[in-house]
Amino acid sequence: MPFGRRLRLSPPAQGSSPAFDGGGKRAILPHVDAPPDIALVTGPTEDGEGVRVVRFHDDAVSAGEVRPMEDGKPLAEGAEIVRLKPRAGTEVPAFDVERIYKREAAPARTAKGPAKVASPAYRSNWETIFGASPSNDDAAPN
Repeated sequence: MPFGRRLRLSPPAQGSSPAFDGGGKRAILPHVDAPPDIALVTGPTEDGEGVRVVRFHDDAVSAGEVRPMEDGKPLAEGAEIVRLKPRAGTEVPAFDVERIYKREAAPARTAKGPAKVASPAYRSNWETIFGASPSNDDAAPN
């Protein structure tokens, strides 16, 4: 996978669990003053299109998958577009992560019932084009 390409990071597929390669060795990260955003590659995904990663960021550890972006394919809620840069001085495949974009969850709908599609402006324009509806006093039933 070429480096410097924009990739999407998403949660791992359901039922999968990342495991370190190399005989179960644990990665030892160098100490830095600022909290790093680092991804460790743990192996390929089941379909071979991406890689599984363990990510250390914002004082949290998370597992996910990194895959190349595809034109026209939407990002899942909570997915990120990231750039991976090889991290110098590590014995394991570690990368510095640069977050380019994160898709937030859509806001929850607060209104009850169906969407309102007929505003007062819509109704007044309707009457301008088609005329006012007849009063029901003189109208015969269907």
